[in-house]
Amino acid sequence: MGKQGIAILLVFGMAATALADTTVYDNEAEFLVAIEGGGGYLLEDFDGYYYGGFTGYTLQLGPQDGYAGLISCDPSSDYLWSGDGNMSTQGAVTKLHVDFNGEPTYSTAGWFFPTDISGYYMPGEGIDIELSNGFEYHFNPPNGTTFRGFVADEPFDWIKIDAPYTSSPAWPTMDHYYIDSPEPASLSLLALGALALLRRR
Repeated sequence: MGKQGIAILLVFGMAATALADTTVYDNEAEFLVAIEGGGGYLLEDFDGYYYGGFTGYTLQLGPQDGYAGLISCDPSSDYLWSGDGNMSTQGAVTKLHVDFNGEPTYSTAGWFFPTDISGYYMPGEGIDIELSNGFEYHFNPPNGTTFRGFVADEPFDWIKIDAPYTSSPAWPTMDHYYIDSPEPASLSLLALGALALLRRR
């Protein structure tokens, strides 16, 4: 990870990890502070969905406070499959894909985790995140409510969530999902913090 230039940013007392041009938050409260002033946000908790209750090819999110997204599968020939209050895919080798309806955004977040064929969280398996700006991130969530937020200094058009299983098939699953853009001042402060850390090296 040192090769990617990981730095710990302290902005307004917030600890975050900067990977290239994207800051990763593992704390929801800190993510919300980072995007404060952006004119609201979209938050989708997938309430009311149950296992197998939704099996469409796409699902529209929003619009809410001016933000919207379209969830689909990658490859698009597969279809979405709802779990108990979350959204997943029908196929284990399929990625979740969220397109921001042609509107570039600077931040997105949520609970991203692997599930088994019955829709239960799978311990020991990882999640891969990819943004259209070239950013890639891997982590092993310890539970189904592990938060990750991503704030970029360049806009991105989509996010992909994958569960590349190692021991048995795993399905990428999302819940408590945010779409937002931070105010320009917040982006400038994040950039200045990163620059200051680079200069101290």
